[in-house]
Amino acid sequence: MEESGARLRLTVQSDFGVLGTQLLVDGRKVPVHGAGTQDVAIPPGEHRLQMSAWWLRRYGRAEMAVDIGPSEVKPVYYAPPHHMWGRGAMGAKPQNRHGLLTLTAFIATFLVAVTVTLFVILPAIVFLPVVGP
Repeated sequence: MEESGARLRLTVQSDFGVLGTQLLVDGRKVPVHGAGTQDVAIPPGEHRLQMSAWWLRRYGRAEMAVDIGPSEVKPVYYAPPHHMWGRGAMGAKPQNRHGLLTLTAFIATFLVAVTVTLFVILPAIVFLPVVGP
């Protein structure tokens, strides 16, 4: 990107960080690092921003349009989802992260399945009386 003094003040919102993020400005990759705030040089004018996170695959896609003037600093917030099957959120103000209910339901279902297996099914198999002929 050309230096014009125009910058995006990009904040990647994440509780535990993300392994990788990708920013596309008008379809061109722009280097960014994981969670936190960073300034990204951008030419003045109208641009389409696309952001996603990655871990094993690309996920959490989000996009927005931005119009930036010379020497202007525009805040942009990106919030990846809580799990890799959700969508991301992007905007000029802090964003809510999607997918917490789905993640909670998945973990609860897994814990119930493990508990039932350990405390109901296995003891029933192990201590089931053998009925002879």
